Amino acid sequence: MDQPITSIILMAMTAVTLGTSGFAVRGLRRRNPPGTTRAVTVAMTLLVVASAALLGARWWHSGELSQPLHAHVDGLVLIAMLLGLALVFLRWRPRMLTVSAFGLPVLGFLYAWAVCAAAWTYKPFRLDSLTPVWTWLHLIGVYVGTLCFVIGTVAAVAYLYVHRRIKRKDDPAGIGRLPPLESLENLVVRSATVGFAVLSIGLAGGIVTISQQTDAVQANAWMITKYALAGAVWLLYALVINLRFTTSFRGVRAAWLSIAGLALLVATYGLVTALPSRTSGLDATPPPPITAVSADTRDQHGGPRCVS
Repeated sequence: MDQPITSIILMAMTAVTLGTSGFAVRGLRRRNPPGTTRAVTVAMTLLVVASAALLGARWWHSGELSQPLHAHVDGLVLIAMLLGLALVFLRWRPRMLTVSAFGLPVLGFLYAWAVCAAAWTYKPFRLDSLTPVWTWLHLIGVYVGTLCFVIGTVAAVAYLYVHRRIKRKDDPAGIGRLPPLESLENLVVRSATVGFAVLSIGLAGGIVTISQQTDAVQANAWMITKYALAGAVWLLYALVINLRFTTSFRGVRAAWLSIAGLALLVATYGLVTALPSRTSGLDATPPPPITAVSADTRDQHGGPRCVS
């Protein structure tokens, strides 16, 4: 599928997401009519279906059915689709319906980021490296781990909001409709635990892949910063997982650590896509090598001679 068509579809999905987010956020302060609540759920379900259809269409038109993801835009749409599916699931859980009000802005951000990845920073993956299996493990670990961290961050933002409402004793009747703090804290920790395990696999795959491409590190000194950021993300989520057993780093502090971890992960993504790379195994296919033309293959006018 052409990138302009993908960008137009993603722009429309971004607009729908932001519009739906407005109705969901309004429901935090006052109870929405049942029709509006159902409309939000239907819109979110349609966004999930549209994301799946877009991924399937791009996969089919690529002609390479053995490779479902071809660029970062596909990975972002995959994360958005799975996040939307998780938010739809939470809307059917008791007192977790309002979590979608915090997740929909993040979903809109993912769609907007996918627009940028399709229109301005498009870089197809190159999976013909020496270690394609480890490259796939790297991609899967990074994208699935990011999904878990996004869910954990959505729960963390919801935790901070509910905690602030309770502390200020603002609208006690409305607080009863919000998720309990214990459920949100458990969601933060569980998402961080799964994301930490999956991201560890992804980092291992990236280390093995890049170890086979030492020229990439030498040609791109900025990749050291990428490794440092990835390691910082890994350490932050290790803290979120292990500090839940203490009394001083639970609740609000754990929520802020989860948000900081996602911010670092987004910074790492931005560094990878914004800065040029010449020999990375996950970037676009390099230009064809320049072949020397010997003197005996030139015709009498100086141009290259056609060789059968």
